Amino acid sequence: MTDDQCMATERLRLRPLKLDDAARIHALINDWNVLRTLASPPYPYRREHAEEFLAAALRKHKLGSATIFAIAQEEGLIGLIGIEPRERGPTLGYWLGRAYWGRGYMSEAAAALVHHYFRFPGNDRLVSGYFAGNGASWRIQDKLGFRFAGERMLHSRPWGKELPYIDTLLTRQRFETLYG
Repeated sequence: MTDDQCMATERLRLRPLKLDDAARIHALINDWNVLRTLASPPYPYRREHAEEFLAAALRKHKLGSATIFAIAQEEGLIGLIGIEPRERGPTLGYWLGRAYWGRGYMSEAAAALVHHYFRFPGNDRLVSGYFAGNGASWRIQDKLGFRFAGERMLHSRPWGKELPYIDTLLTRQRFETLYG
C-alpha cells in the first residue's frame, strides 16, 4: 500500500497518518477513559506528545517497520489502528475517541486491517491483547478469532504501574479456517 492509498470499509477509511493529525489525535486521546486502557501514552497527553508520536510513526512507516492508520469518517479522524513489531511479534493495537465507542467502528476497522495483514505470505501470526477488565477490547479481538495466549503484568504508563494484561493470538491457520 502506498502512502496515498487507503483501505475503505462500509463506514470508515483507514488512511496513512499526516503531521496535521496532531491536533485531532490530542483532542481525542487526552481523555482518561481512553488512555486508561492503553499501555504507552502518558497522562495527561499534551499536544507535543501527539506531535512526537506522529513523527515517530511516520518514520517507522517509511522504514516499513510499522503501519499505523488514522481511522476516519467524513468528519475526520476518530481513532488510530496499526500493526507494529513487538517482542511477541507483529502486534495489533488500536483506540477510538470516546464519542465513537459502542457503534462497531473499531470492529469494522480491525477486521479490515487484519484481513489486509493476512493477505501477505509470511504473515503467519498476529498478536494483540488488553488490560484485564477491558471487555470491549476483548470482544473486538474475540470476534476476529483471537484466542487467549497468556496473562502477565504489563506496565501502564497512564496508570504509572504494572497491571494484569491478557495476551491474545490469531494464527494464519485459524484466520483461514474462519474466513476461508
